[in-house]
Amino acid sequence: MRKFLLLVLVPLFATGCVMGNKYTFDYKPASMPNLGSGATVVLMQPADLRPYVVKGEEPKTFVGEMRNGYGMPFNVTTADQRPFAEVIGDIAARDLTAAGFNVVRGGAGLPDQIPAALTAQNAKRGLYVAINELNANTFTNIDMEWDLDATVYDQSGKVVQTKKVQGKESLAGSMMNPAKASKKKVPEFIYQKVHELIAGVTSALAGN
Repeated sequence: MRKFLLLVLVPLFATGCVMGNKYTFDYKPASMPNLGSGATVVLMQPADLRPYVVKGEEPKTFVGEMRNGYGMPFNVTTADQRPFAEVIGDIAARDLTAAGFNVVRGGAGLPDQIPAALTAQNAKRGLYVAINELNANTFTNIDMEWDLDATVYDQSGKVVQTKKVQGKESLAGSMMNPAKASKKKVPEFIYQKVHELIAGVTSALAGN
């Protein structure tokens, strides 16, 4: 009887642990102000091109899923219910600011609108980030998948440099408390990937 109750209650308990979870993002990058040297960069609102978000199958706040003891997935969203693309934009902006750039936030728009935004801000460089894929799937371990593109433009709309960060990786989670492990590791991993993306175009943004 005891074993039977454990088999029934553990998955039910796990269901309660994974429902309604949210990820909190509070990125604090290390300061390296000599890299940007005060150059102004217009950072356009990142474009969320994840197919399931574009099709409306998942909300714009979607970050990933957590699975209960039966393997059933439950959505995990941003803690403040902002679109995930805005969160990625904030992470990129903080990274650029810490690197010594003067960051001007542009609105959501297509790449061909960047020259006008640069002219309006008297900036030499614009940055456009596309989120082709980015999600975390947690059961016991955490399966991460990401595909991010960064494109640097000059005032004429010419592409100066591009950078892609893409891959899949399984992070060690927790059998006893997978939700807690995921809430800690997923934001940290996303910070790392956005930092890698931004670091790859820092020189071009500085005009070098």
